Amino acid sequence: MDQDTFVGLVTVGQSAAPGYFSYDADLNRRNRDLFESRDSARALDATEFARLRTAGAVVLDARDQFEFAAGHLAGSVNVPLDGRFAEQAGSVLTPEDEILIVAASTATRPSPGSSSTPSPSRHARRAG
Repeated sequence: MDQDTFVGLVTVGQSAAPGYFSYDADLNRRNRDLFESRDSARALDATEFARLRTAGAVVLDARDQFEFAAGHLAGSVNVPLDGRFAEQAGSVLTPEDEILIVAASTATRPSPGSSSTPSPSRHARRAG
């Protein structure tokens, strides 16, 4: 069996690669420094959050769907922190997006269905 026939057989019924795939594949080929936890996103105050949002940053709400449904910022996009976070975030964000992350604190995380109000908590800039 030749390569084209094999590829055709194993990819039958698969959807096209998502838009972020080529971008991520290119990034994965480059040499990268190891991620350092000290480089993680920093907390923002409400004024800075509002300024960045007004400038066009995308608000990514990483709380679970129950917390998001209980209350969220208008125009925010819900991508829960679960096993498919990277795939889902990659399907709604572009490499050029500046991202504001809203996440529940694990110390005060409400149970599903309880009332919660998102707090602007994180700011991230996609590396590339």
